[in-house]
Amino acid sequence: MKKWIAVLKGGEVVSEGDRPWSAIAAFVVGLSLHIDGVDYNLPQGMDSYIQGKTMCAPMSGGTASVMSRYIGFRKDGNEYRFRVDEDKPECRIEIN
Repeated sequence: MKKWIAVLKGGEVVSEGDRPWSAIAAFVVGLSLHIDGVDYNLPQGMDSYIQGKTMCAPMSGGTASVMSRYIGFRKDGNEYRFRVDEDKPECRIEIN
């Protein structure tokens, strides 16, 4: 199973599928990415948190599939992402 897990102000824990990210993004104080039994945790208390997926769709109009997922945070004007590929156990850190 692959999903993000957010800790909100007040301690409530919300998982991907419970509520849309847009409804909780402003209240997130901690964020993890759970992939096949492994949790990747970000530091708590950052300026703001982000999550997303990179999708790929065939030109023939077939079904789109997720290529990678990321969680990240913004701090001091920079954006830090921790990205994990879907089909192979590779991860990377991206700084913008």
